Amino acid sequence: MQAFYGVTIRARVDGELQQVYFQEGQSVEKGDLIAQIDPRPYQAQLDQARAKKAQDEAQLASARLMLQRDSQLINSKVLDQQTYDTQKYATDQLQALVQADQGAIDNAQTQLDYTRLVAPIYGRVGIRLVDPGRPFDPRTAQPNRELAARGGGVGIEIVRAWAKFTAPHTVQAGDLTRIGPLTIRVLHPPLPDWERQRVRNEDSVVLDVRVGDVSIVVPGDIGVEGERAILPLLAPARTVILKAPHHGSATSSTPPLLDALHPAAVIFSAGRNNRFGHPAPAVVARYRDRGVPMFSTAESGAIVIDTDGHEVSIRGWADERVMTIPGGVR
Repeated sequence: MQAFYGVTIRARVDGELQQVYFQEGQSVEKGDLIAQIDPRPYQAQLDQARAKKAQDEAQLASARLMLQRDSQLINSKVLDQQTYDTQKYATDQLQALVQADQGAIDNAQTQLDYTRLVAPIYGRVGIRLVDPGRPFDPRTAQPNRELAARGGGVGIEIVRAWAKFTAPHTVQAGDLTRIGPLTIRVLHPPLPDWERQRVRNEDSVVLDVRVGDVSIVVPGDIGVEGERAILPLLAPARTVILKAPHHGSATSSTPPLLDALHPAAVIFSAGRNNRFGHPAPAVVARYRDRGVPMFSTAESGAIVIDTDGHEVSIRGWADERVMTIPGGVR
């Protein structure tokens, strides 16, 4: 698994990095300010552009008054055509100059806006490679050579996921893999004592993906038999997010499993109006009776789980439903 969506934010203007507003692994919302380049030189350029426009507008106002006077004089036939034309051309030039001034203001405002580095997506900030007080030029990798790997400039990465697995391989209960901050334990299936002709739902791979104090338990399509088999292997973290076994079928999510996990939230992976009737009403009632918040792909579409290993945020993609679970919830 790798990031299914990510961006690298690079500075578009040079200057001294004044402030960094994020920590590694921090969740950010779209539009959040994450870094600030010293805006003072760009504010000064904007002020100069505005002053230049004000000066030219004053000259344009004077030229228009003179043109109005000359129009009256030429109508009275006391002013020659050449003098009138000269004044008109001068007025038109000043009008164009004021328009150019507005363009300079817009450009200066854009440069000033570029000093604020904001998150274009919601996600999680990657490794921090920048520190306040360091000057840099986004057109080169100097003097911050370590930023070259991120394309020069600030190079702040925001991703939706950062784990990267190796090539597909066979797993069995007891396997353990560590990838960065993730610990992945395989709880099922056990090593088979004979080769099955057909793979059953009860042969599903069950994973406990742990980050700090948070476990995300992914039980595949196991039912009563598989749930009974993994009970002795469960060692849940303080906060457990459970993907409902077998899409929430009536033969899954048994009371012993729920009592062992005490999930802080459950996610049903099932299509809207599916022909199997998933999730089963009895299973939904079982979670509801235990006060477990429920998410379903039928209503939310894709469901995104963000965690720093302590707090958990669950977000529905389609319905934009968001729930935050504080650390230590069981």
